[in-house]
Amino acid sequence: MSAFISGGGFEYSLNSVGGIWKWKVTANNIVNSGQYYYVDDINTPFGPLDVVASPIPSDVIEAMSSSLNTFKTQLTPILTLTSSASVNFTVSEGDSINDVGLVTFTNTGALGSFLSVSATPNASWLLASPTSILGFGKNEIRSTNVRVNPANLLAINSPYAGVINLQNLNNPLVVIPVTYSITVLPRPTIGSNIATVNFTYNIATNAGSGPVTVIISNTGPLTSILNVFLNKIQNNSPWLSFTPSSLGPLASAASANVIFTLNTGAVTKIAGTYTETVAVSSVNATNTPLILTVNVVVT
Repeated sequence: MSAFISGGGFEYSLNSVGGIWKWKVTANNIVNSGQYYYVDDINTPFGPLDVVASPIPSDVIEAMSSSLNTFKTQLTPILTLTSSASVNFTVSEGDSINDVGLVTFTNTGALGSFLSVSATPNASWLLASPTSILGFGKNEIRSTNVRVNPANLLAINSPYAGVINLQNLNNPLVVIPVTYSITVLPRPTIGSNIATVNFTYNIATNAGSGPVTVIISNTGPLTSILNVFLNKIQNNSPWLSFTPSSLGPLASAASANVIFTLNTGAVTKIAGTYTETVAVSSVNATNTPLILTVNVVVT
């Protein structure tokens, strides 16, 4: 059997029954699908096969199969990891899903090769999206986004180890593991130096009491990290403001100040006591939300 390169593929020939048999082997790359191979343009010694409808001798069929396998081997894609093969990441118990980052890879096979890849986590807390990346050519870079779901991860069992297995969907099969070591921190606890903030306002003098400093702290165990946000949850009272409205990250035993201020121009000019409730909330604190009561006594 002899062969030579032709536009779009290889042409082969074999001396068999009746004379010279010729055929062409080609590849068709379909984006987001894969690579498909064809034997076409079959010419018998008696004319084109689609015209003369001649039976094909067994040695020609065997040669066609061999030429097809040879061509497929020449266009074999190669899966190559371009990002780190080992990742360390830290989360806290009860966190929402965290993005760990992208796993990137490329096709370093021959020009004309087409690579398809699957990304399969071996742990329920590891997520990959997409899990299938289909049909990309030489030197093209693709990626999958990896996330960690800490919902059922506990600090007492930390660290956790998991793997995203990258596998080409071509023959021969190649698997590249990307390992993840996840450190889980314990849940924080929200602390406050006071539970109630009290203001006064005098209608006659239009004078109100000054700002009040509330100290928010992380009273959780060593290595815990606290992030909080504050919001009004009762009346959205215009007479109350506070800054900042979010704090963190606060390590264990660390604290930060929130300044509560009475906006005198927005106080109701009728004697009485007015109340607002402020929630100090965290995604994963043991006592979220911590409730603060804010009163203004109008006289």
